[in-house]
Amino acid sequence: MPRYRLMEHTADLGAWFYGRDPEAVFVNAGLALMTLMIERPPRRGEAVTAVALEASDPEDLLVRWLNELLYLVQVKRRVAVSIRATGLTRTRFEADVETAGFDLARHGIRGEIKAATYHALELRPWRGRWRARVVFDL
Repeated sequence: MPRYRLMEHTADLGAWFYGRDPEAVFVNAGLALMTLMIERPPRRGEAVTAVALEASDPEDLLVRWLNELLYLVQVKRRVAVSIRATGLTRTRFEADVETAGFDLARHGIRGEIKAATYHALELRPWRGRWRARVVFDL
């Protein structure tokens, strides 16, 4: 089964993210986000950043997580190369994110994504696994 699948959406970008459990969905969504944004993502990381986020519920946590990764790319100029989830509860997500520096000339940009949104947001069990639907503002 694929880690993610794009979905039809009029003005924005929508995607389904899959995993064996919610933690895997978070990891797969984060890695897929990098491939949706960057043409030639770096293959090796240079540093590990510990990320810890809190939110009101799992869906809110997923949006905050994806927006944190967008912040890393857009502001810190870092690309997530690998992600290791270290903890997930209903209101908290922790991960070690291995990153590399982003170089526009070397890595290229596939498309600008401004933010993960709450529109049509979903995170739930599906066919013995888990899946999430996220719409991104372009």
